Amino acid sequence: MITVEDVLQKHRNTIYNALRPYFRALAQKHAPQDLHQEATIHVLKRLRYYTPSRGSPRTFISAVVRRYALSEIKGAQRNRIIPFEGPFFDRIPIPDAGIKKLVNRDEYARMWKTAHNVLSHEELYVIRAFALGKKLQSINKARGKDRNWAGRTKNRALEKLRHALTQNRKL
Repeated sequence: MITVEDVLQKHRNTIYNALRPYFRALAQKHAPQDLHQEATIHVLKRLRYYTPSRGSPRTFISAVVRRYALSEIKGAQRNRIIPFEGPFFDRIPIPDAGIKKLVNRDEYARMWKTAHNVLSHEELYVIRAFALGKKLQSINKARGKDRNWAGRTKNRALEKLRHALTQNRKL
């Protein structure tokens, strides 16, 4: 059986070593010392579930710490803010696109839901392909259209989307 003293003294390095791969991913949310302390507390809470016949204390502690770190990462991703900048987001059609904005996941999802409701299938295809970095020429070629089709479709879709999003904001 693992005791609290064993965890605090003998298995301190086990907790640290199990957390090391996750320090960078959790750096924005926790300092390494805080993360180690929170993981230790989590291990202490889970001690009652340890069964010696299922594995060594080190294996149990490593699994508990890994599970804790991954749940923290998932929690951080759920609440993360998506910046509208960079190669992908520079092409996303939003009102006031010249202003660098921070949009949370709900607003981002609302924007694409609006796009699905407002744009035709072809316009949506062009916007997605363009946002993912495809060139207009390759979009034209993939659809078998004339050389200006994707540019016209993109501009029409952007106008529709800007109009729909500004109308939604006024409501």
